[in-house]
Amino acid sequence: MAFVEQNPDAAIVEWTGDTTSRSLRWRYDGELYSATGVTKRLLTLAGIEAGTLPGPDYWLLPDGRPLYRASLEVRNQGTSG
Repeated sequence: MAFVEQNPDAAIVEWTGDTTSRSLRWRYDGELYSATGVTKRLLTLAGIEAGTLPGPDYWLLPDGRPLYRASLEVRNQGTSG
């Protein structure tokens, strides 16, 4: 939390609309990452050693839903129609 408090842009990623694995632009450095990649980078910069982790579970949408859960909902909508 201290790292994010000192660097508020580190808490924000923007989906680029690209369908590749690196579809998130991290506002902190402007680079493209996967959800797991940016999570690991953020933790490393905060001084936390990151092992295996589910990156999409660490990012919340403005409505509070985890990114991964929202992606499943979108996927299900596409197949139910």
